[in-house]
Amino acid sequence: MVRGQLVLFLTAEYCLTMWTIVDDSAVLKEPLLSARLPLGCLSDGLVDVTFQGRPLGWKKWMGISGGHDTELFRQHDYVRGNDLNCCYAWKNDRGTTLETSWRVLQMESSSVGIELLISVQDHPPGETPVISVGTTVTVQECLLLDADSQRWSSFDRAAAPTLLETPGCILCRQEDCDFSYLEMLYPADFGAGEMLAGNEQPVEASWTFQLLLDQLEKGVIRRSRLQGWIIPRDGDQQQAEALFLQFRNAPCRLGT
Repeated sequence: MVRGQLVLFLTAEYCLTMWTIVDDSAVLKEPLLSARLPLGCLSDGLVDVTFQGRPLGWKKWMGISGGHDTELFRQHDYVRGNDLNCCYAWKNDRGTTLETSWRVLQMESSSVGIELLISVQDHPPGETPVISVGTTVTVQECLLLDADSQRWSSFDRAAAPTLLETPGCILCRQEDCDFSYLEMLYPADFGAGEMLAGNEQPVEASWTFQLLLDQLEKGVIRRSRLQGWIIPRDGDQQQAEALFLQFRNAPCRLGT
């Protein structure tokens, strides 16, 4: 028997923690993926993104705009397992809280994803919260999956801006990359959307999803969810379809 010795047993959840909060940022370090989330500016989204050690050069990944971003302030944030949870409120005492939960998703050794869950509560009666999420990435081509018909179409950069009506997936391919980027908004959470493309090289594509939150009564919480995946380029459409069906059929988690 050994006396005077303290033995600690670390849980699997603790060992898998991938987020670290440092000052005003949350840093993600995952075997395939790394990124930084500026906690004081939701509209920036995830920045400094690298995949397999390669900087992706994306300007914005799932940046959140609430229509009153300059008035939002952080209340608290914490890490639990693979989840980064943050709570915000409006400085002018609008009675609204906005919570975000960023969860790391893993399917296989060559794919990694992020699920963003946004919760809004106690918006003043008679007003409709306007929350949107935007992404800007460099692309070679983009494919759009219609949520109703389950058919793919090519995004025509020359015809941009394009209104997104029933988006299932946005699948982006970059030049000289063996991986693709997939982003999905849960169909019932979609309010409106728009997609743009620049003329410079490399081409940048930007899109914004406006979430369907409606008017909230006191005490009601409305949740919306998105997923962003980096997946192998080979067979990316088939994998995107499978991920979308899985996402569409999965129940919404309760968040924080």
